[in-house]
Amino acid sequence: RKDNWVTSGNIAWDSDFFNLGTSWLTVGPEFRNDLGFVPRRNMRQIAPQIGIRPRPRSELISQLVFRFRVDYLMNQENRLESRTVHTAAEVNFQDGSELAFTPHGNMDTIPGPQPFEIRRGVLIPPGTYSWWHTGARYRTNPAQRLTFTANITPYWGYYNEGFLLRIGLNPRFKINEQMSLQASYDYNDASLPDRFCPGRAAGECGFTDHNLNTRFDYNITNQWLTS
Repeated sequence: RKDNWVTSGNIAWDSDFFNLGTSWLTVGPEFRNDLGFVPRRNMRQIAPQIGIRPRPRSELISQLVFRFRVDYLMNQENRLESRTVHTAAEVNFQDGSELAFTPHGNMDTIPGPQPFEIRRGVLIPPGTYSWWHTGARYRTNPAQRLTFTANITPYWGYYNEGFLLRIGLNPRFKINEQMSLQASYDYNDASLPDRFCPGRAAGECGFTDHNLNTRFDYNITNQWLTS
């Protein structure tokens, strides 16, 4: 049947200075995602992007990166359900470190008739919501023995009326040429309108998450890697 297919494609021009392209994905309403790799059915997604990456004559900066991309997600009737506007300004330093500033705009539709439970007891009513988040990220030189990536992202107007703060820290320690230890910590703190949390006291609608993951890598040879 014609409505149980997945099609995708990508076309791009990518050089050291200039990037231009788009990708697309179509998932039919009757597609069976038995392997679990498709987040939703009955959708069309297109993601055009453009970027420039100049290399200034500098002893401090290796390359500047300016990127812009828009992700459009629609149903099969071409009705827009979500949109994410990605912008980024990145500075790659001569020592291998990186500093990035990444403003994003989001629009998301919660279809009815049931609300979406984003956390236990936190119900987002059906409707269309939009908000901005602006992230900052710093990454040290990945070739060093001890490296880390740190980022902070405030979300203003989260689901129109709320606020979300996300903080991430990812240290990595290279024990030797074969072994490394890595950790990942994520902190999320959200406050939302009281009407999103029926049954809770006034001013207590929201959630706080602390997520910690660790990973150990042992590279047996150049062809084998265990984690």
